[in-house]
Amino acid sequence: KFPIGPVVLARMTGAVIMPGFTVIGPDGKYKAFVDSIVDMEWTDNKEMDIKINLEKLVKILEKNILKYIDQWYNFTYLWK
Repeated sequence: KFPIGPVVLARMTGAVIMPGFTVIGPDGKYKAFVDSIVDMEWTDNKEMDIKINLEKLVKILEKNILKYIDQWYNFTYLWK
């Protein structure tokens, strides 16, 4: 249920994906940061490429949600 657009676009163009986040620090100021570049894997199987690479992005998202759990809000229902 995660958007596949970034992975599809990266596959079509060869672009890299660098997940970025903005959080509020203890001082009340916003801090923006970019996580590591995600190493994409491309094959002749488009559907499998999307699945594998989207899973990599989700792991980075999970890591940052856990780090800043009090600042996470999702506007789309994903989990049951």
